[in-house]
Amino acid sequence: DEDDDEDGDDNGGDRADHGEEGNVHREREGNGEQADAHTGNGDSRVGNGANGNVDPQQLRRLFELMSGQRSGRNASRDHSSGTLTQEEEAQQRKDALIRFVFDPRKLARHKVGAIIEVAEHRLPLSDFVNDAISSEIHAYLDIAAMYKTPLRINNNNVQMPRFSYARKAPFVLGPATKADMFQREMKLIHNKIMRQSFFSLRARSLNLKINRSTIVRDAITQLSGAELRDPDVFKNPLRVQFVGEEGIDEGGLRKEFFQLLIRELFDVKYGMFVFNEETQFYWFNSNSLEAPEEFGLLGKLLGLAMYNSVILDLHLPFVVYKKLRGEHVGFEDFMEFDPSMGNGLKSLLEYEGEDVEDVFCRTFSVETEVFGVTHVHELKPGGASIPLTQDNREEYVELYVDWMLNKSIEKQFMEFRIGFASVVSGSKMVRLFTTEELQKLICGEEQLDFHELREAATYDHGLKKDSQIVQWFWEIVLEFSDEEKKKLLFFSTGSDRVPVGGLRKMNFVLCKQGADSNQLPTSHTCFNALMLPEYSSKEKLKRLLKLAITHAEGFGML
Repeated sequence: DEDDDEDGDDNGGDRADHGEEGNVHREREGNGEQADAHTGNGDSRVGNGANGNVDPQQLRRLFELMSGQRSGRNASRDHSSGTLTQEEEAQQRKDALIRFVFDPRKLARHKVGAIIEVAEHRLPLSDFVNDAISSEIHAYLDIAAMYKTPLRINNNNVQMPRFSYARKAPFVLGPATKADMFQREMKLIHNKIMRQSFFSLRARSLNLKINRSTIVRDAITQLSGAELRDPDVFKNPLRVQFVGEEGIDEGGLRKEFFQLLIRELFDVKYGMFVFNEETQFYWFNSNSLEAPEEFGLLGKLLGLAMYNSVILDLHLPFVVYKKLRGEHVGFEDFMEFDPSMGNGLKSLLEYEGEDVEDVFCRTFSVETEVFGVTHVHELKPGGASIPLTQDNREEYVELYVDWMLNKSIEKQFMEFRIGFASVVSGSKMVRLFTTEELQKLICGEEQLDFHELREAATYDHGLKKDSQIVQWFWEIVLEFSDEEKKKLLFFSTGSDRVPVGGLRKMNFVLCKQGADSNQLPTSHTCFNALMLPEYSSKEKLKRLLKLAITHAEGFGML
């Protein structure tokens, strides 16, 4: 296993110092929320999470429990046929995905980590980013060095660097550089799989044939079937064909596939998510009647989008990405998730009167209503009969936040996280992203700076930077509203999101499409190319361009 080999090289001496506790710490650090999936105690603070302060005895007990469960399963299997059944293999894969840890400290030495744990103040990782290294690093060579994979070009060996920043010092790399290295890593992994299966009939791409009217059902059926046939299929490039359409997927169709599927899954009428009008965020519906596979599908979509360089329009609070990485979440995360309720809990904690029980009139329970029927959920055993008082209000707030962020959506989120991990767990780079960087990699940047897009744009088919139609185009789009700018990006590139690093990282092409006519502008989303007839006036360009970007869905052959 390459991961184990790599960690052994980095941390071998430390394991000798730490003994059994060192091994436990290494295997479980950062696991946080995943630990309670095995212990059943619901305590999301078991494990290292993001904050440390772990009881070694608690970790040892957890390790012994996990070892006992595994040895029990092995004994049962050996006693019977001695081989794994299909159900046992599936359960083993699921267990491994639950235990998968997104932790950039995995490559750091424990002695250094111990010093950091006792420090009173930690500098943010962004303070260590070195722009000079990030801009000059050879991403592919650095990834190959991390994997210790020799490279050959034209039958000549390539001299490998002796030092891999991705492996030894990922904190000096900026988000855009990490995103580029992640894509290089995916290419390296895909090429390795193709070489190993050169003489087999293994598919070189993940091909989906989707009907727009049944997009969710088709996606679940085809992705699940492909995974059963080949567990590594998600590491192949995605190719999408829409039934009844002539478009050939060179990148544009898969972008629209993600857009349409995300739109469908997050529609509140579908019942998987609820929408908070105050924050404009979606949240998992704890009372959803949808099958668990659909939350798993959403997790797979996030991983596939990362693999295929597609930015998603997701409106999820930051706490989702923290939970995705297994970090501990608490009151500050709840304030972003539900500011109104968070302020109410804050008022409870700050209340100075002695009559908390009479004023707030609450017990250690939560009521939810489903189809007109009220359900009571106790925050602790017997909670429905335990009144909220001045002495236990801190415990109440802690349990309430844990219920809302963790326990109430445990089943839905677990399937979502397993789906995500089933796609990205083969990557080493994904472990090195901070939570902020992971969010940017999935959702892109927020700022729409079209001045950056103009500087990065190139021109083809007879257009030049100083062409009249080009000058008119930039004068028009720089005055667009943010909503119109998003529509233009979606029309031209198949996505209205900004890649990590900003619009200057986008390859945007303006092309001439004949002389003046009444034809609408067209685009090749596979190549981020916008085709413009040489219109006779600025007003005509503006009118037809707005008409085109407002009514843009579907693909055809030009």
